[in-house]
This record gives sequence, C-alpha cells and structure tokens, in this order.
Amino acid sequence: MNLYIFIAHDDEKNLAKAYNKCMDLLSDDDWAVFLDRDVLLVQQDWYDIIKSSIKNNPDYGFFVSMMNRVGNRVHIPADIDPNNHDIKYHVEVGKKLSQTNNGVQRWTYSGLLSGVVMIVKKSVWKKIGEANENRRMLAVDNDLHRGCNREGIKVGLITGLYVYHWYRADGTNVAI
Repeated sequence: MNLYIFIAHDDEKNLAKAYNKCMDLLSDDDWAVFLDRDVLLVQQDWYDIIKSSIKNNPDYGFFVSMMNRVGNRVHIPADIDPNNHDIKYHVEVGKKLSQTNNGVQRWTYSGLLSGVVMIVKKSVWKKIGEANENRRMLAVDNDLHRGCNREGIKVGLITGLYVYHWYRADGTNVAI
C-alpha cells in the first residue's frame, strides 16, 4: 500500500478537476490523502495514524478526521474550544486524542461529512466514478460520501487523527 498526500488547491478553482488529476497518478491499491489548504497537521505521528487506520480496517475505503472547526459537529471532539487559535492548545488536543481514541468509528450519521481531510483508496474512487468537474467546489466531498453510501463502501472517522482547520478563524468567510 502506498499513501500519497495532496494539498487540495487548483488555480482554476475547480477542486474536482484537481482531485481527478491527482487520482490519475495512482494505482488501484494506492491511497490518496487530500488536505484542504487551510489545514495544519498538529500531530507528529499523523502519517502513522493514517497508515495504521487503513491497515487495521481493510474493509473501509474512505476515511475522514477529527478537527477543531467545521459545519458538521461530529468531526469536533467534545470539550474543546473551537475558537481557541493557540496552536499549542491544538497540539495537546491532538496528542490526547491519539493516546485515547486511536481507532476508527464507522460513519453512520445522517449528515454528510466534511472533506477537510479525505483519505480514499484509488479503487474506491474508480468504483464511485471520478469527481464531477461541473459541480461547485464544495460538493466534491459530499459526492464522494454519497457514492460510498450508494456502493456500500464503509466510511470511517479516524477518532485519533486531529487537525487544526483555519476556516473562518479570522472572522471572515475566506480560506487562506
């Protein structure tokens, strides 16, 4: 298994097109980790957490992470302050989560997940069909999640993987 990391950005503002280009580079058994460009990886062992989650859950084809701020609260650990922007604080949150919650929880919530961090196997991407380049930018994660549900592919929340998500941290609606 190979694991490739991609930062989700495209000068054309077409995230689906950028994802499709990245996935074209991979073999069926490879995995892609898509990170939004306003994500900070606060855990030193983030790569190992992802690899062990994939290895220990071979029946899953798609994973997401925990984070400090996003619309779907399922991604946000209980008892954290999402408005605290002290990175040391978030490093400690990540450290605690990786020590106490190092498993995968099946995504069974009725709401759609957030694609701030998406980890997907190439064969799953092919089965679902590549991202629709005519859809708006923020729909790619929703389309992927719906495709997994449609095809019976297990989706997992890696409860020990935590990232700091800058999104609206400065009070604006503009991601950096």
